[in-house]
Amino acid sequence: MEEDPADAVVSFIDDYCLEHASFLNKTTVPYFCFNTGIVLAEKIRTKQKTGGDESQLINDYCTAMNNKAFTGRMDFMTDILDGSNCTILYNESYAGTVDDEFDPLTEFLQPKQICEEIINEVDTLIDLNQPDLKMSAVRFSYMITQFADLEAQQITSFSGCNDWDALNDPNLVCLDIITSPN
Repeated sequence: MEEDPADAVVSFIDDYCLEHASFLNKTTVPYFCFNTGIVLAEKIRTKQKTGGDESQLINDYCTAMNNKAFTGRMDFMTDILDGSNCTILYNESYAGTVDDEFDPLTEFLQPKQICEEIINEVDTLIDLNQPDLKMSAVRFSYMITQFADLEAQQITSFSGCNDWDALNDPNLVCLDIITSPN
């Protein structure tokens, strides 16, 4: 990835994802594209840092997109709304799938932890009497993914942060935090 990761994600969203993800519900496509764009950029960046070949990764993503395989999050949230146990559902139906690889519910938290966040948000949406509960739950699941993972990543990353580096080159420190695999 030669360009800035943020620019690469925006290009990915504008030039590819919005059109190719048209099989998903229109209200969730921007969230899906943003999330998978970030995940894909991180995976490509990691492959490049380790000298790996990212072409298979890109091929796997595009194949899944062309096969319209990215419906797992919608199915997952529908099952949650129907009363399924989140942690069991995650472990038995989501973990290890193409959705989990490119559209993960979390990259940092344990299933039980992300499920607590998801259930709390679903309960709030129910209390607010959302008109389209299913689509709202899917949309908010993306926000939960971003916020919960960002918080977990910041705790991990900043625990080893050197104030001197952050003060002298905050862009590099920030970029390294965002793009480092762990």
